[in-house]
Amino acid sequence: MMLDRLPRLDPAEARLRETVPAALSGRRCADGTLVARIPAAPSTARWWYACANEAAFALLLRDGRDARLLADDGPTAAEALEACEPLLREIELGLGIALVPERLVEAPAHTPIVEVTALAEGIARQRLLLALPPTLMLHPAAPEFAPELLGGVSVRVAVRIAGPRLAPHAAASLAPGDLLLLENPLAATLHVSGQAPLAGRFDPAAARFIPA
Repeated sequence: MMLDRLPRLDPAEARLRETVPAALSGRRCADGTLVARIPAAPSTARWWYACANEAAFALLLRDGRDARLLADDGPTAAEALEACEPLLREIELGLGIALVPERLVEAPAHTPIVEVTALAEGIARQRLLLALPPTLMLHPAAPEFAPELLGGVSVRVAVRIAGPRLAPHAAASLAPGDLLLLENPLAATLHVSGQAPLAGRFDPAAARFIPA
C-alpha cells in the first residue's frame, strides 16, 4: 500500500473547500446566479486584491484583462471593482466575511483558490478568483434554491463495479501482467448519500452511468 504517498490536506483547508462552494453556489446577484468551484488547474491570474483579513481576490474581466493590466491605471481599476461590487457583496453575505481590498499583490498568500462565476442564461457575466486563509472564520448562509443550476451542480456519488466471476482455480493462477477482458458496459451500482442504491451499467469509455 502506498497510502503514505498520497497528498495530505489540512483539516481546516478541507472544511473551507467543502463550505465555500456550497455556501456560494445558488446565490443570486444583479449579473446572474453564482456558481462556485475549486478549479482543477492552477490559477493564471497575476495580480490580486489583498484584503485586511488576509483574503484575496482576482478579477477575471470579460475582455481577457485582469488586474495586472490595471495596476497602473487607477480609474480603470476602480471601474472594474465597481462593476464587480454586486458579486463581491453576495460573496460577503454568503460567507459572512468582509472583502475590503487594500493593495494589489502578484500572488495570493493562501489557498485554496475558489472560482466564482455569475451565470445568466448559461453565459458567464462575471468571474473572479477567491483565495482564503484556512484559519478565516466563516459564517456561511444557506443559499436560495436555484433550479437553473441543477444541470451543473456537482454531487458526490460512488459507483461500485461488479468484478468478474472466476472459478477459484482460475483466480489462483492469475499473476502480475495477466489481462482480464471485461464486457462493456460494466454492471455497476450507483450510491448517493441518503438514497437507495441504483442498479445499472457503467461505460468507462464515456464515463457514464446508465440506469437499468
